[in-house]
Amino acid sequence: MGPRKNSQSGNGNGDNEYLSRRARNNEAVKRSREKARQRAQETHTRVTKLKTENEMLEERIKLLSKELTFLKDIFMAHAGSSHGLCLDDLDIKNLLNDDEDDQFNNDKKDQMSSNYSETSNQSQSGGLS
Repeated sequence: MGPRKNSQSGNGNGDNEYLSRRARNNEAVKRSREKARQRAQETHTRVTKLKTENEMLEERIKLLSKELTFLKDIFMAHAGSSHGLCLDDLDIKNLLNDDEDDQFNNDKKDQMSSNYSETSNQSQSGGLS
């Protein structure tokens, strides 16, 4: 169906009605665009907040990993002293291997996070340079 044509009436009611519809449509477009801008701003704020939180959590992971390594070293020193414990009996190797696996997984997460940040930055800047 093609565009409607206004009938030409002698009193100009068609023109007034058209202008009124256009004015209402223009206001609706303004409201819609303002809502879209608001949603984009909220999304940007949320992304920034989540990135900051993620960085804090990654720092906490690093700190806790260091603490775990320190405590394992203390335990190994204590278990190896004159308490009559044999290290072969303690399944320490599995604990230490778990720590190495955790470090490998953390390295992979860091790499994925870095890749995501690069992709996110490219999409925010309008794509590839």
